[in-house]
Amino acid sequence: MHTGAFKVVDKDAASVRMKGRMNVTNASGTDIAVELDRSIRLVDRLNAELTLGVPFPAGVHYVGYVSQNIMTNVGDSPLTPESGTVSIWSMGQFPGRRNTIVIAPYNRNTKGKIVESSYFGEPPAERVVIDKSAGVVLFRADARLQSKIGIDANRTRDRIASIDFDNNVLIITQFDLTPGKDQYVNSLWQNPQENPYAGDVINSYNHHGKGGEYFYELESSSPAAFLQPGESIAHNHRTLQFHGSIEDLSKIAAGALGIPLDRVREKMP
Repeated sequence: MHTGAFKVVDKDAASVRMKGRMNVTNASGTDIAVELDRSIRLVDRLNAELTLGVPFPAGVHYVGYVSQNIMTNVGDSPLTPESGTVSIWSMGQFPGRRNTIVIAPYNRNTKGKIVESSYFGEPPAERVVIDKSAGVVLFRADARLQSKIGIDANRTRDRIASIDFDNNVLIITQFDLTPGKDQYVNSLWQNPQENPYAGDVINSYNHHGKGGEYFYELESSSPAAFLQPGESIAHNHRTLQFHGSIEDLSKIAAGALGIPLDRVREKMP
């Protein structure tokens, strides 16, 4: 939902806090009113290392930030599975280049479908590769074909990443994953929804490049917000970006994502 600029309520050299209110009527006819409290702040190198659980080589340049989001039901009625609801959906948008690959780790210790890739029709097989040995899904993010992948609550881990081999840039998105929550808003493009709360936790969208727009997205969502009036839900979405030699970036990828970058190139040349 895009309803214009948020109001800045606080800021300093390393952060900004904003608030906004949104009203929408869903396909079931439910009026939904929510208030959003959003803070963006820088994440220092030490905190990023602790978040990912890996040290960063000294020669790697790093910058990162976290989007902290709180959504409150300010309507008069509860948001329930029957009424329909919304969720906090955070996305980062990045330049799409021919040698950029998305890396989406998944949980190998559960059963069920690994990846949803039918959002815009199934892409060619060479654009979505499942490396079962490493436990990752690889997705081409070159902004040359409109396509999208997603991983659901049964399979997802708390991160998704991309590597731009042309510019030696590794981006890792890490987010809050709520244990025990398995109902997520389904964003498949169909109505009515057969399973409206069987949606994905993480997504990556590859744009088609029309109109000079060459980009891809790394996305995460909160659980479906079943909220009583006045009740809130929170979701934190971190974007951590690294620039350095492929050898150094590969050490970070191996530790944080479970796959070295030479294997990524081997599986998706």
